[in-house]
Order: sequence, then C-alpha cells, then structure tokens
Amino acid sequence: MKVAVVVPNYNSAVLVQRCVAALLAQDPGPGHHLDVVVVDDGSTDGSADALATRFGDAMALVRLPENRGRSTARNAGATASDADVVVFVDSDCVPPDDQFIRAHLAAFIDGADVSFGAIETPGDGFWDRLQRDAAVWRKRRFESGDQWTYTTQNVAVRRVHFDRAGGFDPLFNRHGFEDRDLFVRLAQAGAKVCFSADARVVHADRITLASVTHKQGEAGFHAAHLFRERHPAVYGAMSYSRLDVDVRPWLGWLDVISWPMANLLARAPEAWLEWRWLPFQLRALMARAVYGLGYLHGTVRHRVEAGR
Repeated sequence: MKVAVVVPNYNSAVLVQRCVAALLAQDPGPGHHLDVVVVDDGSTDGSADALATRFGDAMALVRLPENRGRSTARNAGATASDADVVVFVDSDCVPPDDQFIRAHLAAFIDGADVSFGAIETPGDGFWDRLQRDAAVWRKRRFESGDQWTYTTQNVAVRRVHFDRAGGFDPLFNRHGFEDRDLFVRLAQAGAKVCFSADARVVHADRITLASVTHKQGEAGFHAAHLFRERHPAVYGAMSYSRLDVDVRPWLGWLDVISWPMANLLARAPEAWLEWRWLPFQLRALMARAVYGLGYLHGTVRHRVEAGR
C-alpha cells in the first residue's frame, strides 16, 4: 500500500519538527511506501521555512497563504497525495517508536476502512492523567457502539472511503466537531472501523485550563450548531448537548450567573490542579466544570449573534 501521513500545522514550529522527524523514521514494512505531508496553515512563526530547511525533499510541504482551519488544511494534505491510506496526525503528537505506520497498516490488511490509534500521555501531571481518563472513556464508548468518539490526533482512513465521504467539511473551520462530523459520515456509510492499540502517539503539547476553556468556547460558538443540525441524534446522545443553550434554553441563566467566575478561574494560576492532597477526581470535576461552562458560553454567544 501507499500511505500518506498528513500533519496540519499552525504556529507549532518546534512541535511539528519533532512530529515530522518521528514520522520520517517510520518503517512501513516491505512493499509499502510512505509519504509525509505537512500542511502549513498560514503560520506566522516561521514554521514552513524551518521545516523546509531541516527536512527538504524528505517530506512534502503544502503552504496555505492564510489560516483556513484544520478541515481545509487536512483536505489539502490528502489531495497532495494519491495514497491508498491517509493517516492524520496532529502536529503536537509524536509516535514513540517506528512501528506506528505498520500498526495502522495491519488493520487495513485485515479489512478495516478506518483505524483509530492510541493517544498516550505518560507524564504524572494533572492534564496527563485527565487525558488518560478521557482515552479510557473513548475506548469504552467505542466498544459500546459509538464509532465516532475518537479524534483526528491519530486516525487512518482508506482513501476511497475518505473521498466518497467528501473529506472534512470546510465549514468546520475552527476548533470542534470537524472530526466527529467526518467519523459519523464514514460510519453511517458502512465503513468498517477499528481501534489499533499499537498505533501509538504521545501527545506532547502543553495544556492549560485557559487553553482548553478557550477551545471549548470556540467549539460551542462556531461548530456546535452545525453538528447539531446535521447529526441531531448523535449530538443528543453526547454530553455536549447537556451544555447547549439551544437544547436547554434555561441554561442561559446559568451562563449569566456562572461564566464570570468560571472565566476568572480559567485565567488564574492553576497550581491548584497539581495539589496532590486534593483528590484527583475533585480537581478533575472542577476543571471539567470550568471548561464545560466555556462551551456553554460559546453556545450562548452564538445564540445572541444569531438573534435568537
């Protein structure tokens, strides 16, 4: 098989180089060919030039003249190759060994059309543990039948199914739901989906409560209404729907009361998240409450802008 790994990048000059170096070291196995395609989505930090200088022709570099969002960037990367299988990896994710591509390919050899890989956070900090809990939850939901619980941090798709589904929808041009939208369409079209535990990446980015809350707000503002309108049954079964003012209008009052305090807490120093004397589950509950209120506030902002 011919495999293309597509990495969208926006202002992650250091992290994306680590990712590309690990991808170029992959051993796809006898008879398989690997291309690494990086799509620079209008970066302003010199990412594209740094990649070109370090890796040259060892990888393909697609430069978008302006930031157009991850959906457009990923589609551009897929279009740049005629590969049989397209693997999407985020720029802040690094395969820890050279068997990453082989593990995904094994799933396709066995008949899969979509292969979700594992996302690891081996550190001992609060966010590492919270992400491990999220990984356990995703796997449990996947095994219960929800074939769209994973993300594009680490996923491989058979090209014919990706093209048939129309790729990522560029209307999802900000953070949130662009991956779920594609995965729902793939699953509903009959694609065979599997989880490949040996196709591993380590999530290497630094996470903060402020960054997560901001991203959740962006998802609530820009993407929630699109996903809800297209996939109402799926959205209704997701926890996000319980924090959407268009689904539960009375939540507007909760936003008025709680968002100012949640916003302050999100922006405040977060050393408290590492307090080992405070039970982890309590810290996790508090963090989820803050960024959950960020999502709610995003849906409120959209409702106000839409004049409803």
